Amino acid sequence: MEKDTKLVDFLKKYNYNASSLQQLNQQLGVTDDDGKDPAKTLQALAKKIRDNAASTSKTMADNGFHWTVAVEKNQVKQIRIGTEKVSDFVYEIKQADNTTTSAYYVSTDKDQGISNSVKKDGNKVTGDLTANVEHQSIKFSYDVDTSKKDALLAYGSYSIQEENVAKTSANLTIGPGANGGTEYALNLNDISSTTGSSGIDGINLHFNVTDGADVSAPSIAPTDISDYSQEDLQKLFNGMAEKLYPSFFKVLSQLSSL
Repeated sequence: MEKDTKLVDFLKKYNYNASSLQQLNQQLGVTDDDGKDPAKTLQALAKKIRDNAASTSKTMADNGFHWTVAVEKNQVKQIRIGTEKVSDFVYEIKQADNTTTSAYYVSTDKDQGISNSVKKDGNKVTGDLTANVEHQSIKFSYDVDTSKKDALLAYGSYSIQEENVAKTSANLTIGPGANGGTEYALNLNDISSTTGSSGIDGINLHFNVTDGADVSAPSIAPTDISDYSQEDLQKLFNGMAEKLYPSFFKVLSQLSSL
């Protein structure tokens, strides 16, 4: 841990700032680190683990802690972690051809947990991530081409489906758009139970995203409002609202008619 430069780079890359590391120190009981340097934080954490190794190992032994790893042909197939009083947490992984399937669950209820299946064929990647918790199921699926990307995601299709009393789903398709841009097509189905409105069954939205922008600065002279009184500001905001409300309600009425 102390010499893991990749972990340090990860913490820096994902903006683990001083406040985040200070909070982590508090949770772990580390008191001799200010959290300003991820490398020093890891060193302080390693020291904390060494200093408490004896008491920690005794507590683990008293509670019957066990960690079992199943290996086949030098490949990990299953990991089980638990104690005598707590059900085992299980991680399983299976590989067949180009498909990797992994699952996380508690040993007492295999149907409750998370499973992930990924198939790779060159640049084509398809997968399903399913979470089953308390008799509710959420499934995230994707079918993408990793060689074609915009600034955010790879081209292809993404979908989320929730199964409870009603089935609610969202589907996003990303592909080539007009003027060399990228088109996003978002489809929301069976959302009446979510919105509480029986008049809206679905919504379709299309966006075309291009590099750069054609937005220009206003041609009118700016107005200095630094010396406005509270009454002046109230009048300004009321006037803005009067102009924006008609357009806002027009959009709402169009959505309601879908």
